[in-house]
Amino acid sequence: MSSYSIADKPQKATIMRLSNIYGVLLVLAALMACCQAATRRHPDPSQCPRCPSGVPETAPPPGDFAFYFLVRQWPDEFCYKQQGCSTIPDPAAGFTLHGLWPNLDNACQKDYPEHCSYRDGFDAFDVSTINQATLTSMEQNWPSYTTANECFWEHEWDCHGSCSGLAQQDYFQGVLDLHSKYDISAALSAANIEPSNQPVSTRDFEQALRDSFGVTPYLYCEHSSGQDYINEVFMCFTKDLRAVDCEQVCTVHPCEPRSSQDCGTELIYKLSNVRSKPQKPCTGSFRQCRPKSGTCAD
Repeated sequence: MSSYSIADKPQKATIMRLSNIYGVLLVLAALMACCQAATRRHPDPSQCPRCPSGVPETAPPPGDFAFYFLVRQWPDEFCYKQQGCSTIPDPAAGFTLHGLWPNLDNACQKDYPEHCSYRDGFDAFDVSTINQATLTSMEQNWPSYTTANECFWEHEWDCHGSCSGLAQQDYFQGVLDLHSKYDISAALSAANIEPSNQPVSTRDFEQALRDSFGVTPYLYCEHSSGQDYINEVFMCFTKDLRAVDCEQVCTVHPCEPRSSQDCGTELIYKLSNVRSKPQKPCTGSFRQCRPKSGTCAD
């Protein structure tokens, strides 16, 4: 027969409370460990868990990243999607720059660091640090089609360039040098692929770039009325700006930043009349970087 008495109830209640608290702590610890492990390597990014609330999102210091994406856009398709542009694309410019983005090799997010700060504070965009020759080239090869050029360049520096570890002049000129060296329009012309309303083989389009660049880029299209229209071209680069196939620098597969925009077997590399519309103001919302979710801080 049990000798349990009323006097034992407080002790038993205390034990139960401690047991519950211990259980909760174990669950939280497991979630933290799972999330941190998933951000390092997970075979299926779609299955990555969300981080527990309260886990901070922190940007690493400048230069602490895995590889670069060099992103170029086809202005005609961009402007069509925007239902017009404030700057009418120059056909002679061909593909123009979107940016050079440091990237983390992160299974859950395959994300980029942003707003990286030096010990003496954030290196905010300052157009006066860029020489005139570089600015002139940026105006032609890196224009904004919706707002003032300096607003676009500020966004690209703050969200991406600040994490490169380079000075602003070196970053912008370096991007221009890559854009010139890996000339998309020239590579396509060499393969007799010119802007047209007629579809071309996506494989031929990709092969033309590989033949010129020695690496295979990612092609991204806008889907409309059953057709795929080339929109962006992504290339991967090492931290010392050497072009490589993305699998060499991104160990998380698939290493694709815009998987929902993959091109089908055919694409249209179109040249069309672009409707003009007023320039947008350089608002705070334009300057903001893309919101993140679920990225654990190690």
